[in-house]
Amino acid sequence: MNRAILTKLLALSAVTGVRSMAGLAALASARGGPAKPALLVVAATEMFADKSPSIGNRIDPLPLGARALIGGAIGVLVAREAGERVVLGAVLGATTAVVATQIAYDVRRRLPVPSAAGGLLEDALVVAVASRYA
Repeated sequence: MNRAILTKLLALSAVTGVRSMAGLAALASARGGPAKPALLVVAATEMFADKSPSIGNRIDPLPLGARALIGGAIGVLVAREAGERVVLGAVLGATTAVVATQIAYDVRRRLPVPSAAGGLLEDALVVAVASRYA
């Protein structure tokens, strides 16, 4: 896998660890199609909902598993589009999403700002990275 494809796969899988729908929304946004509007709405809704105190932890088993699955799907999509091995893409995508989830969770908990402000910082980072690598 060449550097550009690997970087794209890792970047979009990492943003999925921070906001579960961000990587898929970025891919859909870049490619268009019927899923684009729905994925953009779901991603935006997730960013809004993340600031709510009633939202559970992203490192809990169900949200973490979902991020792993979505990260794996991103890996498959990016690898397939580049003519690379999809199994490798899936493993790299899932692993990256899980690792990024834990890192983002730990960093946000340690930020010396309210959680909602930390969430806005995460949102800005996610949007910047996703728009760069989609």
